[in-house]
Amino acid sequence: MGIERTIKLARVLKDKNIEYAISCRVKPVNDEMIARLVESGCRHITWGVESLSDKILNTIDKKITKEDVKNAFDLCAKYSDKLSTGGFFCVGVPGETEETINETADYLDKNIKSTHGPGASMLYILPGTKIYGELAKNNGFDERVWVKTDSVYYYTRENSLKTLNRWRKRINNSGIKLPFHSKYFMDYALNGNKEDMSLIGRSLRKTRKKLGRFINMLRNRY
Repeated sequence: MGIERTIKLARVLKDKNIEYAISCRVKPVNDEMIARLVESGCRHITWGVESLSDKILNTIDKKITKEDVKNAFDLCAKYSDKLSTGGFFCVGVPGETEETINETADYLDKNIKSTHGPGASMLYILPGTKIYGELAKNNGFDERVWVKTDSVYYYTRENSLKTLNRWRKRINNSGIKLPFHSKYFMDYALNGNKEDMSLIGRSLRKTRKKLGRFINMLRNRY
């Protein structure tokens, strides 16, 4: 979006007197932009990172550096009394190895400060993406699966689901955790629904979702 445009939007949102959460690229960003977002009611930022391995960042053409990521999180750290932060990460990109995962986790542990840490997912195939196009071109993926089912299909040509899940957990447990005493934004966002749901109902719903994800991971291998 750009820094100036983001600041202009923040001015508009400030007049609305609302609280909100956003996701952003780590570049471009500066201190004024973060200050204006917080002032306008922004209470959570999730940064799009994917990886902190130079090799993987180049492979996916992310057009950011590890230093860009560190800068974005550092700018937010001073507002951790009112702004929570996290990051989107992905494991299992073609070319991903134990070495690239270690590079990401090590950089997180030494340099990235956030209130809610990284959130890593495993790469899955979506229509229109580069990896889908390459697989379909080489008869490595049958797009008719989307007609038959709405399941998620993970990329397991190079690494097993067991390995991908282990890498995902490794990333999720990395990083420098900042103390955060204010109520997390999503607690506000979900508060209305939580009041209407019984404790047992919430527990069953979470269990059902986890079971569904687990079944998908076991059966969807491409």
